[in-house]
Parts: sequence; C-alpha cells; structure tokens
Amino acid sequence: ELITDIDKEKLSLFPSSDEILDRIGVLEYFHGDENILKDLYTRFINGEGERLEAFKQFIKNHKFEDSKKAIHQLKGSAAILGAKRFLVIVTEAEKYLLESHNELAIKAIPILFKEFEDVVTEMKKFLV
Repeated sequence: ELITDIDKEKLSLFPSSDEILDRIGVLEYFHGDENILKDLYTRFINGEGERLEAFKQFIKNHKFEDSKKAIHQLKGSAAILGAKRFLVIVTEAEKYLLESHNELAIKAIPILFKEFEDVVTEMKKFLV
C-alpha cells in the first residue's frame, strides 16, 4: 500500500497520458535526430525488459546487491529516454533497496512491469 501512495503523489507531477514518454524533450536533446531516438527505443525495448526480469529474479533470490545494480541501470535508461513515470517508480524502488526496505522493493515489481509495458507501447507508436 505504501508504494501506491508514494507513486500516486509523485506521478501527479506528470498528469497527462502523453507524459509516459517525453518524446519531444528527448528529441530536442538529440537535436531532432529521429534515427538516434528510434535506435535507442529499439534497444530499450529489446534489452531493458530482460534487465527488469533479472531485477525481479535477483530480488526474489535475495540478491539485493545485484538488484541494486540492475535497478540503477534501468533508472539511467528511463532518464535518458524521457520515460518520466517509469523513472519515478524505478527511483522509488532503488531508494527502497538502498535503505534496505526490501519488502517495499518487492511490492514495486508489478508496478514496474506495468509501467514498463506502457513505456514500450508508447515507444512502439513512434517506431511505426
């Protein structure tokens, strides 16, 4: 329950559905080069799902140091690609691990997967 309350508060910073992915901001960062963005989105879709799954397995097997590394890498990808809501949730999960609130990090897993799916859906719209 705690993670849901925290996420609702933080996610209210990004109220519109198009804020799942700040494509315009990222395009500006890459000077409007859509090919770079498409390449990065493809890499995210093909690679970060595996990293998220690895994070889940590390947590379930109580390999918390490995899970910290995986979640930190996910955070970097989310930040670079403008996945704002995913970034908020990943940051919270990482914070829970760093503060040894491992049970809260475990509760974050379904939320992370749901938001990841939303990000991938938005990215695929751009790749068409």
